[in-house]
Amino acid sequence: TTTNYLKDFSINKNYVNNLVNVFNDKKRFTVPLGTSHELCKKEFNKEKVLLLDEPHKVVLDNLSDKSKQHVFSYEKSLEICKILSNRGWHIKTFCTRDHQGKFKKIKNKHSWIEIIRFDDLWVPYLEMLNCYKSCFMFFSHYQETHGFSIYENLQMGNGLIVFEENFNPLTIRQFQNGIKLSLYMNNEICADLVEEYYSALDKNRSNNIADESKELFSSDTFAKRIRWSLNNLNEANVFI
Repeated sequence: TTTNYLKDFSINKNYVNNLVNVFNDKKRFTVPLGTSHELCKKEFNKEKVLLLDEPHKVVLDNLSDKSKQHVFSYEKSLEICKILSNRGWHIKTFCTRDHQGKFKKIKNKHSWIEIIRFDDLWVPYLEMLNCYKSCFMFFSHYQETHGFSIYENLQMGNGLIVFEENFNPLTIRQFQNGIKLSLYMNNEICADLVEEYYSALDKNRSNNIADESKELFSSDTFAKRIRWSLNNLNEANVFI
């Protein structure tokens, strides 16, 4: 077992696509598929604008149960964003999967957040990309080993904010293409780290993130990366 912030839990029981198995299993390989790099080009604009990822349906369905790590993570991300808002940051978020008006309670409690509104529940892909382009940093609070929004934001050169207990450890490198916070950290310290990373993220570093992410995640390089992975498997005499 491993320990999350609140209680002991079985990683195999609670995290089916868990990090431990996926990234230590030599019989598998992961080849991320982002979007076309052309669709992610944006003008560099170093304003203190942070986009908080939307709450997943499973978060909204369990908002009152903070013993669940995905709920605790979301609540903590809101607390960190509130501190940043008080320091002059412009915080945005959105919700495409609201059920029974549960997101409305979040809006009412956190009136300092700008809510990006979409005309329909189904959001056209290019419209979602424009949403990501409107920020300088993107905060992913959810537990997942991958995340298409992460790939897309990295391809844009946006700074990433994640919780290290929740995210694929091979994607984010501390203070390079993102900042890894911890569920154990004091919220003020988390906000300090976000600001420190922001101060270091200039146009050159942003371009480096975008260029590297084109090679690592974009659909343009997908075939090349598939071939590389298959060759490595063959050389190691591992069969799919």
